[in-house]
Amino acid sequence: MKKKKIISFLLAGLMLMFALPVYSATSELPVRGRILLQVEEHGEAYYVPVNEYKKYYLGRPDDAFAIMREFGVGISNKDLTNIPIANFNLNVAFDSVRFGDSDEDGLSDAVERSFGTKVNLKDTDGDGFSDYTEIINGYSPLDPKINSKIVTDKRFASKHLGKIFLQVESLGEAWYVNPVDGKRYFLGKPEDAFSIMHYLGLGISNKDINTIPTVVGIR
Repeated sequence: MKKKKIISFLLAGLMLMFALPVYSATSELPVRGRILLQVEEHGEAYYVPVNEYKKYYLGRPDDAFAIMREFGVGISNKDLTNIPIANFNLNVAFDSVRFGDSDEDGLSDAVERSFGTKVNLKDTDGDGFSDYTEIINGYSPLDPKINSKIVTDKRFASKHLGKIFLQVESLGEAWYVNPVDGKRYFLGKPEDAFSIMHYLGLGISNKDINTIPTVVGIR
């Protein structure tokens, strides 16, 4: 009986060992496309690009600006629409000081310009619902049809997790596709990347973060 118990414990231990991910100094942590926060120090932030296993230091807003310009990828408005929207920072509470809200509909002027809605009109398409209400509920603020849902494509979004997109058909507004929820987060102008990147950051230990090569500044 004791022998059977010992064998059972050994088998359980082996199963656990193979079930848990093991990282060595030469293996990659699953952090590509993530923003990392060095929580055991002073919360220093780093960005790990999708296409290379290196971390870029986001020391100051200017650093975040430069990094985003370096790794930002141009995208059409049509393709961008395929990625679900996160409503975390679409309202004026986040950026009204910098961008204002001319029509007081709850969306900052910067967000309105990104979507192509009118900054001086609460209900751009005249369907009885404000632009803010439609956007956060997944409806088009530009189509007067009541049931005009914004069609998204999760498969498309899953191919671009961790990327930073720049709206080349607009004014270069930037979006970050969060690998955690597959949604795009509005970064406003590039210089505003710093605060949102810290908000979405993943805490990481000194031991783990030190296994990732560091780049200070742009290549």
